[in-house]
Formats: sequence, structure tokens, C-alpha cells
Amino acid sequence: MKIKLSATFEGKCMLCGKEAIVFTAGDEDTKKTVTICNTCSKNLGDTPTSDVIEKYGKVDEEPFEGGEIGVKGLDELQKELKSKAENPRRKRAHK
Repeated sequence: MKIKLSATFEGKCMLCGKEAIVFTAGDEDTKKTVTICNTCSKNLGDTPTSDVIEKYGKVDEEPFEGGEIGVKGLDELQKELKSKAENPRRKRAHK
């Protein structure tokens, strides 16, 4: 089993159904992914990630296309970074 994890992002937890800061864990072999919030992650305690994916995961091949799990909301971050790059603030001189 080869597990991949995403960065955190705003989304819906598959366990409790709440909108929160979540992350996605996925198994490359089975193509199952599970998106979990911090609270549910803590409630799972020492449960192995592989067991959580097996029990709660849903088959979704899309995140594995390109070799990594996609992060929703990345397009907004890229727009913000582009905007900052186009309008750099003046750098302060250090003494």
C-alpha cells in the first residue's frame, strides 16, 4: 500500500460532514481517498491511516492522475501569488 497525503484545505469532512480545514489521504493501489477534519483525525487516535482509508474511503481515481492528490482551492492561492508577484511591495532597507 502506498499512501499519499494532501496539504490542508477548506472542505467537507467525509466522517462528520462538517465544513472545516481538512486533508485527504489516499491509497494509490485501491484509488480510495478519504477527506478528514482535524477533530475526526484526533478522534481516530492511533488508528492506522490505511485502516481509515479502507473503512471510510471512496474510490476516486482523479486525485492520482499526475502523481499527487489534488488540493482544492489551489487556483485561488495561485491567483493571489501571481497578484503579489505583479505588485511587489517596496523592500525596506535594513541598517
